[in-house]
Amino acid sequence: MATTNGCCATQGGPGYATPLDAFRNGAREKLIYVPCIVADHSRPDYLATVDVDPDSSTYSQVIHRLPMPYVGDELHHSGWNACSSCHGDPSKKRQFLILPSLKSGRVYAVDVGNEREPKLHKVVEGAELGSAAGVGYPHTSHCLGSGDIMISTMGDPAGKAKGNFVLLDSQLNVKGTWADADTAFGYDFWYQPAHNIMVSSEFGTPLEFFKGFNPALASTEYGSKLHVWNWRERTLRQSIELGPDGLIPLETRFLHDPQAPVGFVGCALSSNVIKLAVDPASGNLATDVVVRQPWLEVAGWALPTLPPLITDILISLDDKWLFFSNWLRGDLCMYDISNPAEPRLASRLWLGGVIAAGGAVTVSAEALATLGLSEQPQAPVVQGVKVQGGPQMLQLSLDGKRLYVTNSLLSPWDKQFYPEMVAQGGQMLQVDVDLAGGSMSLNTNFVIDFGKEPDGPVLAHECRYPGGAGGLSSALYLRQKGYRDITVFERSAVPGGKVLTLEVENNDGAMGTPLYLGAIYGTWEGYTSITKLLQQYNVPLSNYSVSTNSTTGPQWAPGGSILILSKFVNHETGAIVPLSALPVNRTVVLAAAAKYAALYMQAKPYLVPGYLKGLPDELQQSYGTWIRANSLEPLLPVLYAVITAFGYGSLEMTPAFYALTFVDPFLLQAALGLGGAYLTDFQQLWSRVAADLSSTGVKFVYNADISRVRQSSSRSGKNTIRYTTPGRHSSRPKTARCDRIIAAFPTIKKNLAAFDLDAQERAVFDRVRLVQYYSGAINLPDSAKGRYARLLKLTGVADPPFTLAEPPGDGLPALFNSWAFTPVAQFWTWVAGETKIPMDTIAANAITSLSKYNRPAGAGVADAVPLTKADLRSLNKWDYFAHFTVDTLTATAFSQLEALQGRRGTYYTSSLRSFETQEAVVRSARDIVDRYF
Repeated sequence: MATTNGCCATQGGPGYATPLDAFRNGAREKLIYVPCIVADHSRPDYLATVDVDPDSSTYSQVIHRLPMPYVGDELHHSGWNACSSCHGDPSKKRQFLILPSLKSGRVYAVDVGNEREPKLHKVVEGAELGSAAGVGYPHTSHCLGSGDIMISTMGDPAGKAKGNFVLLDSQLNVKGTWADADTAFGYDFWYQPAHNIMVSSEFGTPLEFFKGFNPALASTEYGSKLHVWNWRERTLRQSIELGPDGLIPLETRFLHDPQAPVGFVGCALSSNVIKLAVDPASGNLATDVVVRQPWLEVAGWALPTLPPLITDILISLDDKWLFFSNWLRGDLCMYDISNPAEPRLASRLWLGGVIAAGGAVTVSAEALATLGLSEQPQAPVVQGVKVQGGPQMLQLSLDGKRLYVTNSLLSPWDKQFYPEMVAQGGQMLQVDVDLAGGSMSLNTNFVIDFGKEPDGPVLAHECRYPGGAGGLSSALYLRQKGYRDITVFERSAVPGGKVLTLEVENNDGAMGTPLYLGAIYGTWEGYTSITKLLQQYNVPLSNYSVSTNSTTGPQWAPGGSILILSKFVNHETGAIVPLSALPVNRTVVLAAAAKYAALYMQAKPYLVPGYLKGLPDELQQSYGTWIRANSLEPLLPVLYAVITAFGYGSLEMTPAFYALTFVDPFLLQAALGLGGAYLTDFQQLWSRVAADLSSTGVKFVYNADISRVRQSSSRSGKNTIRYTTPGRHSSRPKTARCDRIIAAFPTIKKNLAAFDLDAQERAVFDRVRLVQYYSGAINLPDSAKGRYARLLKLTGVADPPFTLAEPPGDGLPALFNSWAFTPVAQFWTWVAGETKIPMDTIAANAITSLSKYNRPAGAGVADAVPLTKADLRSLNKWDYFAHFTVDTLTATAFSQLEALQGRRGTYYTSSLRSFETQEAVVRSARDIVDRYF
């Protein structure tokens, strides 16, 4: 298993400074990642994302499934690329879930940047482990303080027994083995650097355990030793034969206190728990059986006695409680380890098992009495789902109050011991833990039935925690005004609306470089509201030169030309035209910019949210007409870039007041390369705002598909919202009732289809238009990195005389950026009017057009290396810039819009009454809240 908010990094690197810090201050888990195994290998295993937030509308549901690209992997355990081991290193980030595949030997890295919809980042083939390190059958993955990832392995590539550890660097390249020496068998490991010690355990021979368990081979094909390593020198210090008390020692756990010299190991076949104690002087390990579980006398089983079979153990972060699962016997145990030498059984919970009532196995009354039972326990039924198998993998919440349990061990063993579970699918349960009273109880409101998966039953193994602007702004300001009962409905899986951060590799191949495909930048003096929020939520801001894609400040071209954009291009020929060839002069441009600023100050009093102070006729004409009427043509190249190419449509259709709301003198200064702008991660901002709101009781419904909104007939009436969300109960519509609704989305007919609009509302919204707008990222591996900086497509720039007509909305990239630090470029495309162009065509246009620029410096178009679909890293279509065009605008449009506010219990805040920027949307949201709430 793997959960959201399981990692906090306000300072330093990932994770927590100490285990007690995590125990006391860690946020409650919201999600859990669960590897799901297809036992017959008829389709790929996959990673399920499970919602475990009881306040969520998708609670107790699988909300996302990420299939692996191959069949037959046998996903098993998981780990992180970075964790609290590198808490002191702020350069480290927990972003990739590491998924070793027990059978195929592959290691998958899953990007959880979008925690609700993880995606595959990289595959390390099993053959790479074999050729580079001579190992196979990877099992336990731990992140190291160095940034490397260490994975235990259980065999050689042919399946013969051999224990070792393979190292991957931070880019998931195989470095080799951690140790020079092999052990007879391999399995789990735990390291305690303060004592310069690592302890590893043993399972068995891969060729044998993948056939199922043969008791006759227990003494020859399975292990019974612990291995003690010098952590710093990577040498084997000691091997301890545990004998009959320690057959098949599996999960190894030390106390979480970094200085603690005590740990435990659960021995599966012997079914005992053995305490480990480090001798500070010698570094050697002493062992002692502290929990002894006799085999149970039974009838109707393969043997006359049944081993409880401990398969997982874990320790609470305060080091006071030990939990372990008995997979065959069927019970989950909780021990008080305040005195590690004498653990005390505090609670036992029966969760199925071989001895569950109604099965083929029977247990005598005398044997049951030793367990405090008068009859064989019943397998639990939760929400109508009968639990299969027995408790296996465990994941404890940071605060120790919730224990998540799955029931698959290994698919061949599942088939052997629990064939019904294989046929009907596994389950995931939640156990509530009372730390004060030392007891456990089953949460009967939570169950994930993997037998009801869309493509058929699967087995669930380990669990692990992972660790729109208008709506969020409205919620934020409502909360500041004292409102507490607030619900935010978000159409997507993440908060923030039109913000998207894509993490890509740098020139050295290291991941973690952000590319912003939604909102990108702001200005220090013009974006005052959003800048205040960014600073309040500690989102980093970097000085940025809009004109040159650099963080080095203003840049000027030789000969006095202002470097508005580095180059212009022609997609048909691949021609790249330097700005110096165009009739743009520094003196002329600066004079036009000064005149623009003066005209802006005259217009500024009218540029308020909702445009409620009226609009002079000159501001209602198109922006292009306004530019020409004021002799500002020298500014057109930069305006084509910041308005047209960035998805706001043609200057000839966008009314001047909208464009002036956006392009104030500060933004114009930044666009001319004169500084004053910053680059930032708006997605990070809204994620933090959402987390803050959620922590104060604001409810969030993600992936909300709203089917009907029934507005009230007055400001005092109730509104109802009918919606569904993905998951197990997605077919059951839910209803929310509220006093007032703030509609913070593009108010076009398509988006308002669920609303019961009346004639007065339709008269306004029927005139609203959108721009069809796309943003994407694409590999340009063969270009000179950053050579192009910003490229703007203009009409007629192939040959002199050059014209400065704006980029046409023809579905070809209108603007693209390449950067000096990454081989991945951004691009933007817009489509004019009501023309519909399929996404596949937009993608093909980008690949074909940008291939022409995938060439080294000095090379011609003939030397360009064609791109393929695999080079397209991201492509996104946005419902963008809801607005009145010059054709649909009327003199009373905004007064009619404002008359709708609250008339039927609904308030509208979107780009329609301001503009489609982060700053304008925040201002509009605040205006609505201040004006009407």
